[in-house]
Amino acid sequence: MMFISGSTVQVTQAETQLSRFCAENQLLSTMKRTELPTKTKPTYRLEANIECSDRRGIVETFTEFYASKNIDIDSMTAKTINIAATDNQSEKRFQISGVAHVDDTVNLMQLQEDFDQMCSEHNIQGTLDFINTVS
Repeated sequence: MMFISGSTVQVTQAETQLSRFCAENQLLSTMKRTELPTKTKPTYRLEANIECSDRRGIVETFTEFYASKNIDIDSMTAKTINIAATDNQSEKRFQISGVAHVDDTVNLMQLQEDFDQMCSEHNIQGTLDFINTVS
């Protein structure tokens, strides 16, 4: 898959050259002109932090939560830490922090409730903070 941007003349030239190249090399190509989506200015910055025992599927749970809400994650960090437990033993804990931005069409109360429910269902300690980015 290839994305090309440029002036109308430059894109037309690239389409012509690519078509010729594909024909000469017996390759199949499909082209579609698109436009950049119009983005609304984000109204809120979402900062999510979760911590739980280290186990499989936690990153997927976290990212699926956002995907199910059609929210793109801007940045995410994840790490495993050792926490001292009893009898000189340590417990591995997993921490994820994520940042996303949403506009004012998102129901923040519902999002908070859904986040809390996800945390409860998966035995995760988590916080979701909303920071107004419009001044």
